[in-house]
Amino acid sequence: MQCLTAGTARAFNVSVAPHRHSFFFMRIDVVSTPVRMTVQWFVPSPESGSIVAALHALMVAVRAEPGCSSCHLTTEMGERAGLSYTEEWMGEEDLKRQLRSARFSRLAELMERATEQPKIEFALPGGVRGIEYAEAVREGGTSR
Repeated sequence: MQCLTAGTARAFNVSVAPHRHSFFFMRIDVVSTPVRMTVQWFVPSPESGSIVAALHALMVAVRAEPGCSSCHLTTEMGERAGLSYTEEWMGEEDLKRQLRSARFSRLAELMERATEQPKIEFALPGGVRGIEYAEAVREGGTSR
């Protein structure tokens, strides 16, 4: 059994309560840190309607997934359509599960219709990552 200092207990979100026999009860709260995936890309305006409709169908599915805290899409119309798609998850394991799903493969297919390289960003507890994070997760390799 290890002894915890007050500072260590706070750092790990652990409550320490004295017991009448000089033992300590420990309650450890497992707290997951929310994570976010944001994809921004441009598509030809004539194709935007079908792409937005496909994204809306994906959004309905993702909102029903365990661990999804939000999902939204914004569009900017002009000569080409700008799309910004965001998913927020309760924790990194929830996001990883989605990156391995067929639904994410469908999202990747929609990104392939971009007029230029999409910008993909993963806001994680350890910092911000790019497409290499999704590739590592999908290949089953290390994602840290």
